[in-house]
Parts: sequence; C-alpha cells; structure tokens
Amino acid sequence: MRYSERILARDVAKTLGVSESRLNRCFRLAFGSTMHRYLLKLRVRYGLDLIAQGMKIEAAALSVGFRSKKDFYHAVQQLVGCTPAQFRSRRIRP
Repeated sequence: MRYSERILARDVAKTLGVSESRLNRCFRLAFGSTMHRYLLKLRVRYGLDLIAQGMKIEAAALSVGFRSKKDFYHAVQQLVGCTPAQFRSRRIRP
C-alpha cells in the first residue's frame, strides 16, 4: 500500500462520482470512523511494524506519510498510549 501518499476525501469522492459529504457519511457507516482517523490508524500501525523490524523511528514516520517525527510521536501516543521509542523497547524485551 502507498501509505505515504496524500489522500484527500474530495479527490476520492470525485473519483467515485459522489459528493464529499456522501462519501464521508458512507465511510463512517461502513468503517465506524472518519477517513482521516482510519488512515491515521493504518499509518501508525504500519509505522510501528517498520520500527519493530528495525527501521529508525524518523525513517518509519516519513515512509508512512507523516511530515515529521514529532507528528508521528503525537499520533502514536494518542492511539497506542506510548511513544514509538517505548513501543520499540517493549518489543525488544522478552
């Protein structure tokens, strides 16, 4: 998947031939979340997978579409409850 690409609801709606508001309503009904939040969760999950595989935090953050390590740290803390560094150290320990 192309996690680092910028995905805008208006572009998706235009591609599908529906209004942006209809797309957002249907997406929320289908997935229980906004497109933005859903994509954020995917990017965090994939970024943490990359970190678990040994990639540096900043490289993982940039490769999944975050503009900075700070933005990635904030998203991980919000969604997972720890920093990426804490996540990595927990994964290393038996």
